[in-house]
Amino acid sequence: MPFLVLKINPVESKQKELKGDVMKIMIHIGIVLFLFVNVALMSCSKSLNEDAEKGTIETMTQETAHEIVHRIQTPINNARTLQAEQADRLDAMEDSMKEQ
Repeated sequence: MPFLVLKINPVESKQKELKGDVMKIMIHIGIVLFLFVNVALMSCSKSLNEDAEKGTIETMTQETAHEIVHRIQTPINNARTLQAEQADRLDAMEDSMKEQ
């Protein structure tokens, strides 16, 4: 009965192991590069949320600016009104003094 004899070349089996290891490393490097490129591209692009936030920020800035202008102009307008009333009183007093 002949025995089945397998001839195994130790160099050949080592080369196959190395090829498998190299392929695994290349696949891992490829995945890491793919993820890195995707993250880099996503961080550089503008998204719709950023545009919406920018619009919201601009809107809030404009509302704040209008409120500040209103708060500044209100005392100035009140002072002008008082000045006009005082001028009218002075004119009325001068007219009454002239009549006497």
